[in-house]
Amino acid sequence: MFGGPRPSVVLALALSGCAAAPLSPRAPAPGSARYTVESYNVECGKHRDSSIIEAIGAASADIVCLQETTREYETAIRRRWSARYPYQLYQHNEPNGGAAGLAMLSRYPLVDRGHHPPPYGWHPAWHVDVETPSGTIQILNVHLRAKLSGRKNELVALLTVPRDHWKEIRHFMRWSVPDKPTLVVGDFNEEPSGAAIDFLAARGYRDALSLFRPHEHTWRHPLLAWELRQTLDHVLFDRAFVPLNAHVIHAGRSDHLPVVAELGVAPDARWQPSEIE
Repeated sequence: MFGGPRPSVVLALALSGCAAAPLSPRAPAPGSARYTVESYNVECGKHRDSSIIEAIGAASADIVCLQETTREYETAIRRRWSARYPYQLYQHNEPNGGAAGLAMLSRYPLVDRGHHPPPYGWHPAWHVDVETPSGTIQILNVHLRAKLSGRKNELVALLTVPRDHWKEIRHFMRWSVPDKPTLVVGDFNEEPSGAAIDFLAARGYRDALSLFRPHEHTWRHPLLAWELRQTLDHVLFDRAFVPLNAHVIHAGRSDHLPVVAELGVAPDARWQPSEIE
């Protein structure tokens, strides 16, 4: 056992999720702010692919969280999107680099709150604050272990995914500031029923895409006669937000697709004033 939730709890959550009808898109409450957040794994090594660079801004999101960025990606992204996103932060995780890179693009000022090493030598995670007109949003940008790597062989890797993902997200969430509006965003390398999602759900987080389009895929891999598809990318939000909409942008030649969530401000949430005026 890896200390995760009991199977009966997981089953109950899964059944309740299946029974609930998808939400319909809605407008924010009158006078309430709306924030659009995107997660996109751009696939390391494809920085010359203009379709991926264009897909980053296709949703006109307010905040974009990227995974698998590199220095080459940073150059291309800044060249294309600096006007729309004047605030950009990058972590290339050098000297390892590669798939471990992370980036944050925003219309609003960003504050680096710490780049966290992984618990077992896989991908790091990153806490960044976004100073919005409503107050500070805390974002944890994650890229959890791939299903078929990180262990001595692919079979062991696949069998240990639930335990490893649960330990990873618990490890990274230790650095979250309590009582601050929080989003956990990124490539989870697991479906909505996965162990990391379950860990967050038990703490009051909800998966935006599952609420509105529960069967839409975010990752694809071509095979001989068909395409393998899964929902591996997620935007999870806490009680400070109201879900308004979520969808996938079918653009770009990365193996992942951009996931976009539109969130309103919960009327009873305690938002702290932004540090940057």
